Amino acid sequence: MIYIHSAQQKGFKLKVLAQNPKVSFNVIKDIQLLPADHPEDCSVAYSSVVGFGRFRMVDDPVEKLAAQIGFIRAGEIHGWDRIPQISHSIL
Repeated sequence: MIYIHSAQQKGFKLKVLAQNPKVSFNVIKDIQLLPADHPEDCSVAYSSVVGFGRFRMVDDPVEKLAAQIGFIRAGEIHGWDRIPQISHSIL
């Protein structure tokens, strides 16, 4: 499962997803230019992944909180230095 965050207002993204719930994503990393003697022979090496799925709005407050905590933990892993305190009292 992949979560995306969105404002609660019905913006463009949510409008499009309501009309067509098919989704995909692509992540590319480790990009490296492979030079050659002639410009037309140059290439690029990279690692990538592509995923496909269907959009589903998360309405359950417990699942929403779990996803939000996941976003915060991802920030901790990547060194964000100001992680907000989360109250678990709503569980």
